[in-house]
Amino acid sequence: MKKFYLKKSAIVASLVVAFIAVSCGLIITEFTIDNHTPMQGENITVTAKIERDGAEFQNNADIYLYYGVRVPNDWEVISLKVIDNQLMADPKKFEFEDSKFYSKLMEVSYPREGYKWVAFQTKEKQTIAGEPTNAELVLKVGQALGKYEIDVMGGSSSTEPSKMLLANGDLDYNLAFNNKNDNNTIKGQLYMCFQEYLAMVSTLKSTEIEARKLSLANIMVNGLPISPMDVAHYQGKVPGEKEKEMPTINNEVEVIENTNTGGIETVVDGGKVNVVAVDGRIEVEAEGGIATVYDMTGSIIDTKVVNGAATLEARKGMCIVRVVNGAQSTVQKVIVK
Repeated sequence: MKKFYLKKSAIVASLVVAFIAVSCGLIITEFTIDNHTPMQGENITVTAKIERDGAEFQNNADIYLYYGVRVPNDWEVISLKVIDNQLMADPKKFEFEDSKFYSKLMEVSYPREGYKWVAFQTKEKQTIAGEPTNAELVLKVGQALGKYEIDVMGGSSSTEPSKMLLANGDLDYNLAFNNKNDNNTIKGQLYMCFQEYLAMVSTLKSTEIEARKLSLANIMVNGLPISPMDVAHYQGKVPGEKEKEMPTINNEVEVIENTNTGGIETVVDGGKVNVVAVDGRIEVEAEGGIATVYDMTGSIIDTKVVNGAATLEARKGMCIVRVVNGAQSTVQKVIVK
């Protein structure tokens, strides 16, 4: 059976942490979140770079690919884009669609209060070259403020995903959990766990995976209890080696209050001041005064005299705009896209 290997790593403070799989296959050499402090309703991008693990590699053929992300309940997944063979003259874009099967499998196996799994599967069986493959998720942040964690799970199967769901939408445990071998034991008890390679890589912490090992033991398949324990690559375990602690990845996101209302208008004694981001710049309307645009470090980006209206240079992201007119001063925050 062909194996679809993914391997997790992270970029934390510009440091790439890459873990090399023992078995030949594919690994994620970079895992990035472009904004760890997004505002309410803002889009963020989560990118994984998937490459060969350095060992001899053969194309993994005739498999369905799965990719799931666990996000807070009020978040949305806008898109998933996966391109293979990026170093070749003719890179291949995999076509994914929503996966009821994989999201159901993850919800049953690794639920978390206040979160949901959103999952995707390739429309057809694929062959993975990994030279390299880039996967890009665009997520829309919800309205609830606070700190959250983004977790992903990836895998593959040769079995058609629709066949692993019953007519009522429940999992067909006999197909989804049907591995029976000596590696699937806990304290001497043999358990059923994920069939094929449905869970090959995950950002889930080893503590969560350990806690879930016996959580489905009341469900029997072919006379054996089942357990969602067969995750090949996850934080806390290296395939083929004894379990060991890995450096902690930065998969945390803190949602902050959205201070961007599009156009921000403030009325002062000297008249009104209107600040709005348009086409990568900032437009200021005021009845006279001097407008200055700062980045979030306090560095000046641009400054101009405003006599009715002025367009100032800006940088992508949050900017601060200060308009001074005599004794009057207004300060606004605005997002530039």
